[in-house]
Amino acid sequence: SGAFPQVPHGVTLILIALEYYKKVSHFFPVLFDELGEMMGTPRDPDNPGMGFITALERLMEITGASSLTMEQFGITQEGLPTVAKNAVEVVGLDCDRYPTPLTTEDVLELLKKSY
Repeated sequence: SGAFPQVPHGVTLILIALEYYKKVSHFFPVLFDELGEMMGTPRDPDNPGMGFITALERLMEITGASSLTMEQFGITQEGLPTVAKNAVEVVGLDCDRYPTPLTTEDVLELLKKSY
């Protein structure tokens, strides 16, 4: 987000990836399970769409990405509402590509969970 320009773009994506994909996995359960299988995680019939999430968690642990925090990059909790608003209203997250578009409140929730 432009609110924290010191944070490299790729790091921003890593910091929110897990919560973002958890938020949208129910929109594309078959695709997410196929992605998980490609990453070596079998489908869980009791949790459709979670194959990719499980694989991503494992990948983030292996690479150390799960230990990165927003605080390390100077992102404050107080700045999260600005980030959410910019993501939806200024940058555009393609929030309308989902059957139920992601709102600023949705994005703020996943940012808080990622913090």
